[in-house]
Amino acid sequence: MRLGLENPRNREERISDKKETSLYKLAEHGMDEERIQQIWANANNEYFLRESAANIVWHTEAIASFSESGSLVVTDCLIQNALEGATQIFIYTKNSNYLFAKTAAAFEKLNLNIQGARIFTSDNDYCMDTYTVLEASGKPVGDNPKRLAEIEKVVTKYLNSDMETISPSHIRRTRKDKYFSHTIDINWLNSPNRDYSTVEINCPDQSGILASIGKTFAEHQINLRDARITTLGERVEDLFFVTDQSNKPIGDQDLIDKIISELKIDLEQRLDT
Repeated sequence: MRLGLENPRNREERISDKKETSLYKLAEHGMDEERIQQIWANANNEYFLRESAANIVWHTEAIASFSESGSLVVTDCLIQNALEGATQIFIYTKNSNYLFAKTAAAFEKLNLNIQGARIFTSDNDYCMDTYTVLEASGKPVGDNPKRLAEIEKVVTKYLNSDMETISPSHIRRTRKDKYFSHTIDINWLNSPNRDYSTVEINCPDQSGILASIGKTFAEHQINLRDARITTLGERVEDLFFVTDQSNKPIGDQDLIDKIISELKIDLEQRLDT
């Protein structure tokens, strides 16, 4: 499967099929193709490769109906993600250094746990990000208009705020939480055939961890191209695909060592709270 997805011809066929299916559905809903193509111009190929046709349709319609400037934040109140058993939150906005950190901090404020993230940044610096979240109880948000409106309001507010005013809060851990291993493993990988660096972070699960990671990346002007968030019981295993400001892999070993050191110190402080 890996070889197949990396094959250029296979990728192009999958992208073409996804676009064709989405165009057909959007046309059924009465949407003009010229407007669709205008919206899709702000999406990269990876977006069409990894997003489902249902999500592409939902996202496109949401963007088309958004007449304001700034950031669009919408929840999938009409198509709760039955397969993932969670609620999806879509963010469409111009890229900024602290975008991921602000988003994660907003979810922390809302007591939402991030189960997954698909982050896409186009060549013209637009982000089309989808987060899969659960309530603190482990259940989806569900069709709760008041809660959905609160999520959209808080996330939008955080995206429009200064990072300094919304630094991740420290939450005191219970005795049960402290019982689990505090081991924090961080690996920085640079592959010759990749145009980005991969950062693997394995540590105990704790509210605010993603906001802390995003803040550290932003402080070093690191671009976050994509993220794979995985929660396994009491631990998280996350992958971050990052570049420098020139959209190239980060190869400066001194800088890498400094970032890893800062990440470990910050995460250890949170886990010891």
